[in-house]
Amino acid sequence: MNLKFPTLDFFLNVYIDNTAADVDHSLTLSPKESFSLALALSLDGLAAGFGAGLVAANFIQIIIFSLIINIIAILGGCFVGNKIAEKTELNLSWLSGVTLILLAFLKLK
Repeated sequence: MNLKFPTLDFFLNVYIDNTAADVDHSLTLSPKESFSLALALSLDGLAAGFGAGLVAANFIQIIIFSLIINIIAILGGCFVGNKIAEKTELNLSWLSGVTLILLAFLKLK
């Protein structure tokens, strides 16, 4: 597999539909594909960090709270996703993309 450095268009596509990160369509993410997905989803954090840099803030406190809350959100999402996957045979892979789009619209306020 030859994976070139992703372009901004790729990052935007992955941000909208995270299944686009699976470029070889293997239904599992390789380390390179995971890195691309993580980088695309980190664009939101970059924008938030830029905004926080424009105001006076306690950066250590923000980093620690952000880390804790992100870990809790990821673990909680994995737990809920596994429980839903165990109870249903439906293909709900599109749901994560819809959730990301919904969250993006909620941040526009």
